[in-house]
Amino acid sequence: MTSKSQSVPESMEQMTLPDLPDSEVGPTPRPAIRRQFRPYTQEQLFLPMDVADMIPPHHVVRVVNDAVNRLSDALFEDVYPGGGRPPYHPKLMAKILVYAYTQRIYSSRQIAKAVREQIPFLWLTGRQSPDFRTINRFRGERMKALVDEVFTGILVLLIEQGYVTLETYFVDGTKIEANANRYTYVWKKSVAGNKTKLEAAIRELLRQIEAVVQAENAAYGEQDLPEVEPQPLTAEALDAQLTQWEARLRPQPTPDEPVSPEPAEAGSAAPLTRTADPVDGTSATPSVIPEDVLPLTPGQRKQVVRLVKKLRRESLPRLAKYEQQLAMLGDRNSLSKTDPDATFMRMKDDHLNKGQLKPAYNVQIGTENQFILGFSVHQRPGDTLCLIPHLDRLHQQLGRLPDTIVADAGYGSEENYAYLEQHRRTAVVKFNTYRLEKTKKWKAQIKRVENWTYDETADEWICAADKRLRFIREKQEVTDGGYTVQLREYQAKDCPTCALRDQCTTAAYRSISVSPKLLHYRQQVREQLASESGAALMKRRGIEVESVFGHIKEDRRFRRFLLRGLEKVTTEWGLLSIAHNLLKQTALQG
Repeated sequence: MTSKSQSVPESMEQMTLPDLPDSEVGPTPRPAIRRQFRPYTQEQLFLPMDVADMIPPHHVVRVVNDAVNRLSDALFEDVYPGGGRPPYHPKLMAKILVYAYTQRIYSSRQIAKAVREQIPFLWLTGRQSPDFRTINRFRGERMKALVDEVFTGILVLLIEQGYVTLETYFVDGTKIEANANRYTYVWKKSVAGNKTKLEAAIRELLRQIEAVVQAENAAYGEQDLPEVEPQPLTAEALDAQLTQWEARLRPQPTPDEPVSPEPAEAGSAAPLTRTADPVDGTSATPSVIPEDVLPLTPGQRKQVVRLVKKLRRESLPRLAKYEQQLAMLGDRNSLSKTDPDATFMRMKDDHLNKGQLKPAYNVQIGTENQFILGFSVHQRPGDTLCLIPHLDRLHQQLGRLPDTIVADAGYGSEENYAYLEQHRRTAVVKFNTYRLEKTKKWKAQIKRVENWTYDETADEWICAADKRLRFIREKQEVTDGGYTVQLREYQAKDCPTCALRDQCTTAAYRSISVSPKLLHYRQQVREQLASESGAALMKRRGIEVESVFGHIKEDRRFRRFLLRGLEKVTTEWGLLSIAHNLLKQTALQG
């Protein structure tokens, strides 16, 4: 069925448009324009052919090249024993590594790839192309003996050019994750506990062996075995004891296999035993048993052999493993099985900022004008005990210490204050309660010794309730760093009748232990930070060392070491420090 609206009249189908003049149809189309491009050919030879002309004058690769060239050749030659096939020049290898670290290239394979492809590397190496194994071997073996000298040499150049003065030293630390499995950990407390249990089990097995060998029923009757003072049990001592037992447990003569006499030493007589006659069981020809062979029955011998085998196969390997782990732990609480030098530390890099335990190293650096003046890598999670080793290393590198040391509250211990005083250095170092002491909540706590008054004449402390704490005795405490703290102990006598006792103490009489030296150092710090210069230095610390850590972690994308072991990790951080200083120098020059 067709609708009327869809029907087309026959006349409209035959309709045609009238012809129009050309001017009324539209504009005349333009002729096609030929596209022109700059000449391009890959076969053309260009002059000059020097790659150096393609590198800008103030490029960082030129700064790296000049800095390494100024170092003495003897510095690099000393790490090579000589002989064999001539290696790549050590200056060339050092330039490759330093420039690669400025370009955020840390993998040896990526460095080797860049050496073959990138123009700055081609110019820097003179178009030589060491492979990734050569680069990695130089970084791990040769560079660890060179990194301190190269770093110090470049730092001397920065001092000569006026970039740093060694007047002020801003120190701080950060944790960098180790190249290790996060779940293969060893805890010192667990190892020590397992070792103690194993030693007890070993002593019990040794006691059983001794009981069988000594035949206690015949030797002691109804009495117990004599008590022996337990000696330190080591894997070496246990191995020697087991070797002795195994030598004495050689097969004994049987009725069917009599043992022929062994030659005895001159002047001694070997013990004689008689074997049973194979026919009637009577005594037959006597045979000789060596003196060191245990005269055990077959049942006793079988029991002793079983115990000795258990000690040899199970207990001895475990004891050796625990001793090895404790030796690697040292004074640390944990280590990683993948990288035994790494310690598990709490990292603050998760999305909740709560911290996770990961194998890591504690990196300490000191800066001035955001140049790194010194660095050190430690296995301790805390910063307090890292300051003295760090400054000792700095003194060894530079031959002197900076005039003023600025650090945060993590370094404020009596040990560190005493060290800086001994070396006659100005300490602008906060202590852990410096900020809290200024709060109203702290000042309202009457139990705080800092809120009390000290009577120097009577050598007594006066609490908030106007009660006196009298001197009792002196005592000493030794820190983990080996520093001896002299403490003076004071005690009150009127606490039972004091109205403020509940706010002060839960003991019957309040007693305190204070270090006069620490109180003296803290008062000096308060005065130092209250001065205009001290406050300015502490404010400057936030934009000095913190900025350097931010640059390395965020801009350079370095959050995890590639190498393993304390020495190699120190080498890697040294390369980062050299690269950072040269980048900073390039930015100031440009």
